[in-house]
Amino acid sequence: MEAQPSPNDERPVWTRDAVRRAFALALVVVVGVASATPAAVAAATPQDPTRTATVGSPSTLAGTTGETTTVNQSTAAVESTTANGTTAATPTISRVSFSGPAVVDYNGSFQRLLWADANHTATVSIDTPTTARDDRVVVCLEREKASDETTTQSNAVCQNATLSGNATTVALSSNGWPFNRTGKQPLTVTLRNDSAVLDRTEMTVVVVGKQADLDDDSLSNQREVKAGTNMTVSDTDGDSLSDGAEVKKHGTNPLETDTDEDGARDAREVSVGTDPTDPDTDGDGISDGEELDKGMNPLTVDSDEDGLADPNELRLGTDPTNADTDDDGLSDFQELVNGTDPTLADTDDDGLTDATELEVGTDPTALDSDGDFLADGFERRLGTNPSDPLSPFGFLLAFGVVALFGARYASPRIDEEAIRARLGWLDSNGDRNVDDAPAGDATPTASTTDAGSNASSTEPVHDVPRPDASPDETTPPVMTDQERVKQLLHEHGGRLQQTTVIEETDWSKSKVSRLLSKMEDDGQLRKISVGRENLIAYPEDESEDSASPRP
Repeated sequence: MEAQPSPNDERPVWTRDAVRRAFALALVVVVGVASATPAAVAAATPQDPTRTATVGSPSTLAGTTGETTTVNQSTAAVESTTANGTTAATPTISRVSFSGPAVVDYNGSFQRLLWADANHTATVSIDTPTTARDDRVVVCLEREKASDETTTQSNAVCQNATLSGNATTVALSSNGWPFNRTGKQPLTVTLRNDSAVLDRTEMTVVVVGKQADLDDDSLSNQREVKAGTNMTVSDTDGDSLSDGAEVKKHGTNPLETDTDEDGARDAREVSVGTDPTDPDTDGDGISDGEELDKGMNPLTVDSDEDGLADPNELRLGTDPTNADTDDDGLSDFQELVNGTDPTLADTDDDGLTDATELEVGTDPTALDSDGDFLADGFERRLGTNPSDPLSPFGFLLAFGVVALFGARYASPRIDEEAIRARLGWLDSNGDRNVDDAPAGDATPTASTTDAGSNASSTEPVHDVPRPDASPDETTPPVMTDQERVKQLLHEHGGRLQQTTVIEETDWSKSKVSRLLSKMEDDGQLRKISVGRENLIAYPEDESEDSASPRP
């Protein structure tokens, strides 16, 4: 009898269909393992993250500072695919820099400047991926050939190199600029292997000769760099003098319009002949700029040659460009020697100019040189000697004027009775004879006896001149200028315009102005401003209508 399986028996029961499916699965696994290659296995292995390299698009030169000019690359991940389908990193140019004597530390218009006749080194930095280590490459500095060039000279400087580490540096050195061209130079730095260009970057530099002159200002490029001037602009400071003329000829600063800071631009000083490096060319204490602005001569201490140095004239208030400031015929220096005022033609205000007084021998600082109570100018007009107090005519005239003034102010008219009472009657011998005087209202007469004749003639006493007689009959009173002004003020009712004084005295405006100012300072009158006109009045006149002249 066949034994029955136990319910606890866990062994699988293989049916025909189950066996068929298991066989097919095993066949697929065997075929898959057999088709796998070592390359596929390597591809499945995790990669070293340092195998990714960077490359950048061409960039501009950052600028020249000191000894190095640099090009920095921006970064971007790049992968290449190998023939068997794997990816590999590519070496890239990360930086290009220039160094050496050819690099110009220049702050002018160019930012990338190299001397054509000096050594330089172009250093190329290469980012090296792990997969490219020990690869042989060629690094070249190339210049694009211009369309007008016919030279067969090579336009590239190259250097072989072996990549190593994570970064490789290649130096391209040259004794002078290798391309025999100056000016703007478009350059390309390439990195290639035997089969292809791996990376490239472009830049522009400017190449100039040291002894060349880009701006034609007679100053070489090298000297402009040392002076700090702009080698592309002939007049860096814009003062109308070229940089070459300032450095070589005048010794001025081509970076400053006014080298000596005297207020006069360098070009102006050069044109007038002053020293643009000395603020006071003539050494008189006044800067060249101030002398030029005031019309003085900055090349001489005494511009008007009057014997007074320019700074002294400025202190005195005289005109340093006019030898005779007050135009009185005496130089400013002569007036100082004689004690007169070089700014006033008539120092003592006596009616005579200072020069005239020195000529006639009077004192130009004294109103009345001889002390005879007559102003020098008045004596000159009368014909008397203003230097002689005993001048007969002057003495008698003074006495007569005093008498006339006393009579005039004592009584407006001379009373005939007073004359008769004071004079009496004279006989034929000139003796006084009171008994013969007529009584009552009889008309008095004067008797004259001629020698050898008893004939007599009589004349009425009323023909005796009176103090109010016409000017032709009496001598005018002697008055100073101040008295004359007071008389005019009295005649015009105590108020008149300043122009009226000028018109009636025929004095100059400056003289009238000075005289009225002095009289006002002395309290003799008041000056009232009415618009652009001055009105003069008595000092005590403070009425509301004082601003109007009286008829």
